[in-house]
Amino acid sequence: EDPYTRSLLAAARPDKVLKPASEVVKDSTLLTIKGLTAGYGKKNLQGMPMIRVLEDIDLTIRRGQAIGVIGESGSGKSTLARVVAGLLDPAHGSLTFDGAELSGTLAGRTEEQFRRIQMVFQNADTALNPMHSVSAILARPLKMYFGLKGK
Repeated sequence: EDPYTRSLLAAARPDKVLKPASEVVKDSTLLTIKGLTAGYGKKNLQGMPMIRVLEDIDLTIRRGQAIGVIGESGSGKSTLARVVAGLLDPAHGSLTFDGAELSGTLAGRTEEQFRRIQMVFQNADTALNPMHSVSAILARPLKMYFGLKGK
């Protein structure tokens, strides 16, 4: 009976049934993660972090798929995103993006990988740098990736 719920149900379009992603994009792998281990703190002699948040993770995402990573607080969702974005170096495992090996560090990534793999923060109001205007924040990727210099 909630008005918001009713508006969501009214917006549904059952006549527009989409095919499952597996039918749309057969064998079109975009991101593959194999044997990923990552965490925080000092590393032992084998290069493993003292606090392991992710251990031996395998994941395949096909082109066109939308996935959700669900888990309680502290389960590793953000750590996984940080590794994929290159903000946290994995202790073990491999990442392949669009057929090319993906470096675990930002220094080893290409400009094209920077453009195509980016973080979208859940709470943008806490993610924006207060030292810069919103205009400057939005203009930066346009200048960096597309060479736009307009005002």
